[in-house]
Amino acid sequence: MKDVLKQKDVFFDVHCHVFNYRDVPDRFLGIRIPQNPFILSSIEGILHRIIRVSDKDRFSNYGYFVDFLKSRSSEQIAEKLFNYYTEKNLIICPLMMDMTQGIEGKILDDFRQQIEKMKDLRDRFPAQVLPFIAMDPNNPQMEENFRKVFSDKESYKFFGVKIYPSLGYLPSHPELMKVYEICEEKRIPVTAHCSGAIVHSSKKRIVNIRGFHLMPDGSFSEQVTTRSFKKKADYAQFFNRPENWIPVLERFPKLKLNLAHFGGVDEWKKLSRGNSDNWVNRIIDLMHRYEFLYSDFSYTFYSRRYSKILKKMLTENSLIGSRVLYGSDYYMVVTEGHFRALKTGFSSIMGDVLMKKIAKENPLAFLFA
Repeated sequence: MKDVLKQKDVFFDVHCHVFNYRDVPDRFLGIRIPQNPFILSSIEGILHRIIRVSDKDRFSNYGYFVDFLKSRSSEQIAEKLFNYYTEKNLIICPLMMDMTQGIEGKILDDFRQQIEKMKDLRDRFPAQVLPFIAMDPNNPQMEENFRKVFSDKESYKFFGVKIYPSLGYLPSHPELMKVYEICEEKRIPVTAHCSGAIVHSSKKRIVNIRGFHLMPDGSFSEQVTTRSFKKKADYAQFFNRPENWIPVLERFPKLKLNLAHFGGVDEWKKLSRGNSDNWVNRIIDLMHRYEFLYSDFSYTFYSRRYSKILKKMLTENSLIGSRVLYGSDYYMVVTEGHFRALKTGFSSIMGDVLMKKIAKENPLAFLFA
């Protein structure tokens, strides 16, 4: 990795995933998904045949998603991603997901097994893979997992931390605050989901939620609370909102934090329609207030409309231009189209200068400064 970083041309994808059907509960998308590659292959074929005259329709896109999900290994998924890029010296940040606490359903490989598989992937591609381990404070093994993968005495050599609040916890959970303290001190980067909640806790009512939660008057309360949720937007509004990170950043102002997805598609839609009250603007406000706050544009990069708005922001505002990161959300984003076409279209809109900024210079600062 050090030799690669010395090269003139380095390209980062700071947001991707390599989990397969063995790593997620069978109900992680709200419906039961078979944990059998042969059945998944049959489902993939059916999806592609619904509209026979096209391989770019919505059903075919879901078929491509199933094709990745049924992959036999993380290595196979990563190799596909490497082949999609023509840029030299590609470095990826695979973000793990610990869904075992928040989502009901059967899982074939528990989180400990997933950690071992991620270690194997890093060992297989030591110059290309910077693993981010998922931290869920509801997992009683969280602290042990954290210390294991970052210990100098172990050979795991993980690089960053992934937070996914809508699985049923606030970013400021007391156990996570202990993690951030170490991350700030050791300069370990943290990437947090900051968008909608397609993936969220299975619980309709979550009791004893710890951490700072936002009150209607804009203040924060640290009182343990219980909340009921009716739809996915409710999980997003309570757990994922950018403001939830203010108590964390006030305590750890030098924490390197990436609020992933830059608010997400729905918030970019609000912005494009002239609604100034959106998560995109709230994240930009946090960028002004906290020196080490970044945001990747993963998944949303499929939209040409929103990509053009982003380009204008990057060009006209030097602060935003220094804090946005390129991430793909591979392979989740294939539900929007062929990955190579999406990536090429986004790069064409950005142009070489901006792509160098968001896929090399800014990630170097976020990951290694």
